Amino acid sequence: MKALRISTALLLLMLVHASAYGQDVLSLPDHDGSRRGYYIYLENEGRLVPVTIKMPWEEFDEAKIKSILESLIAGDSHFTPTIPKKTRVKRVFIDATLIVYIDFSQDIVKDHPGGVWTETLTVASICRSVFSNFEVRSVKILVEGKEIETIAGHIDLKRPISRETVSRWLRETPE
Repeated sequence: MKALRISTALLLLMLVHASAYGQDVLSLPDHDGSRRGYYIYLENEGRLVPVTIKMPWEEFDEAKIKSILESLIAGDSHFTPTIPKKTRVKRVFIDATLIVYIDFSQDIVKDHPGGVWTETLTVASICRSVFSNFEVRSVKILVEGKEIETIAGHIDLKRPISRETVSRWLRETPE
């Protein structure tokens, strides 16, 4: 029993340490194992911050990713949403190479406020919200079922976006 408490304490210490340094961290299931904390990433003073949402625990699937993205759009009362409110997630699917395709309504483009950093936060929050909760290779953003070049003219969306790309963007934050 003492070894279990020590292991749990060390695991919690590692999670806090990783979180403090901006690494993606998965939260643990609740004691009953039926619900789990998932991360979405919202904007606070020009930076993305993880916000935990509780959802029923299920197997890795497209429906769970869609629910997480819908929570991201809904936002949180303490943080600024990164995706226009009218945006809808139309479809999510995962191919055999673990690329997640997310099909948004045209509102993500039509209602986006624009700007380099705002568009970066939008795309990074979508990707990090997926990467932090699921083991996938990359994310491809679609609008109305079609590939797009960009949301607001700054971020290249012609190719899937990897974890490394998002990490690089967030290290290059504006002053």
